[in-house]
Amino acid sequence: MKHFTLSELTRSATADRLAIDNRPPAQAVANLHALVALLLDPLRDAMGEPVYVNSGYRCPRLNEEVNGAQHSQHMQGLAADIRPATPSRLLEMAAYIEERLPFDQLIIYRDFLHVSISETLRHEIIYKSRK
Repeated sequence: MKHFTLSELTRSATADRLAIDNRPPAQAVANLHALVALLLDPLRDAMGEPVYVNSGYRCPRLNEEVNGAQHSQHMQGLAADIRPATPSRLLEMAAYIEERLPFDQLIIYRDFLHVSISETLRHEIIYKSRK
């Protein structure tokens, strides 16, 4: 991991507040390393500025507490919610991922992106409401 740490990929204010042990199992750690190597580090290099992780790995209890999807890829260490250092570059960041990086799912929200990898790499792009 060139630009990211396991700590920032597992950190959660909700887990801290509720005393939830959010330490990932070995397979999730391996998946996080793959997510960083395939997607996050190359994205950071291309952007030329920090890419911040809002949410990475979530244990099942934490995922439930934050109302995550029942089969969220976050619980496997295969997904992260990220944002650029410069908020106005969010769509640029999404376009770079779409055009140049391997991804399974790219969900574009108003203030952040959800990105994931998997063995199948569906290249699914979802635009959420920009309320």
